[in-house]
Amino acid sequence: MVARTADGISRRLQELSLDSDKCVGIAVGAHGITDFDKGIIQLSPHFRSLGENVPFKELLSEKLPASIPLFIDNQIRFQTFAEKTVGIAHKLRAGQQQLIRHRQPVLLQDL
Repeated sequence: MVARTADGISRRLQELSLDSDKCVGIAVGAHGITDFDKGIIQLSPHFRSLGENVPFKELLSEKLPASIPLFIDNQIRFQTFAEKTVGIAHKLRAGQQQLIRHRQPVLLQDL
C-alpha cells in the first residue's frame, strides 16, 4: 500500500508538472484510527492486512523527495477541514457551524 500511494503521488506531481521543491505538502487520509503527530495508522478497518501501528509517514517519506512535508491523519478529519476552509462550509456563520458541530462533534472540535 505504501508503494502504491507513493506511485500515485509521484504520478500526480508529474501530471501537474509540479517540482517537488514547490510542493507545500501532501496529506494522506487513512480510514481508521490515526496518530497525526507520529504519522501512524494505528488501526484501519478497511485495510486489516496493513496491520496495527504502521509508521505510514516514515515508510512513505522513504519513497518520496525529502523536501515534501507529509501529513497522515484520519480521512474524515481531512475532508472536514477541506470543507471548512474551501468547501461549502467555509462561508457559514458560527450558528450554522454549530449545526455541523452537532452532527460530527469530534471532527470539528479537533480543528
